[in-house]
Amino acid sequence: MVRSLDRNLGDSGCVPEFDALAESIVARLDCDLALISVAQESVFVALGHSNAPETPGARISLIEETVCSIAFKQRKLVTLPNVHTAPAGNLCGVRPAPRIGGYIGVPLWRDDDVIGVLCAIAAAPRDWSAAEMRYVTCLADLVESKIDRTILRDEQRALSAALAENDAVLAALSGARGRAFTVQNANGELVFASSALETDLGLGTRAVMTLPALARSVAVSGRDEATLNVDLLEHPALTLHVRTHTTEDGL
Repeated sequence: MVRSLDRNLGDSGCVPEFDALAESIVARLDCDLALISVAQESVFVALGHSNAPETPGARISLIEETVCSIAFKQRKLVTLPNVHTAPAGNLCGVRPAPRIGGYIGVPLWRDDDVIGVLCAIAAAPRDWSAAEMRYVTCLADLVESKIDRTILRDEQRALSAALAENDAVLAALSGARGRAFTVQNANGELVFASSALETDLGLGTRAVMTLPALARSVAVSGRDEATLNVDLLEHPALTLHVRTHTTEDGL
C-alpha cells in the first residue's frame, strides 16, 4: 500500500536535520542533488534538500511529475543510469527534467506503507555502484527512524497539551460549581459549557455556541466583564453579563 502521510512534518522543526542528511548524501555520492521527500496528498514535500531552498514552495513538487514517483509507486529501490534513455515502461509515465541524468531512489516506509522517497540525482548519466545502493538503503532506514521519532514527539506534545487542558477545565469546574459559564481554549473553541446555562438562563445549544465569541470580544477589548445585549434566535434582545477569567495556560 502507498499512502500520503497524514501530517505536515515540515511544521515540526525537523527540516534542518533532514537538510543535513541530504547534504551528506551529495558529499558521499558526489552527486548534484539529494532529496528526502514525504507524500502529502498529491505532492512530495522535501523535508531534506541538499540545496536548502529559502522558500517553502521550492520544496513542493507534484508526485505525478517527479522521477521519485517511480520508486514511490514501485515500492522498491530504483536505479537509472540515464533517465533519458531508460525504457518508457520503467518511468511510469514520468517525463524526466532535462537537468536530471542519473537517478537513484529508495522508498521510505512507515509501518507497512510507503510514505516518501530518499533520492540522489546526478546531472550527467552515471552507473550507480552496489556500495552506493547499500548506502542510500541504509540511510533510508535512518531517515525512517527519525520520522518515527518526530511523529512520536509531536503526538506526545499534543497529548500533554490535551491533559493540561483537561486539568485546567477541572480547575475551572471546582471553582464555579452551579454557575452558568463556559470554558474555551486559546483558539476560542468551546471545550466545556455548564448545565446552568440551560437550566438557569434557558439557553439552548445554538446559543451556547455563541458565548465563546462574546467572551472573546470582551477580553479583546481589555475588559474583564461587560453587559451585552445579544440577539439570539431563541432569545431576541437577551441581556447577558459576561465576565472573563484566565484559569490556566491555554484556556
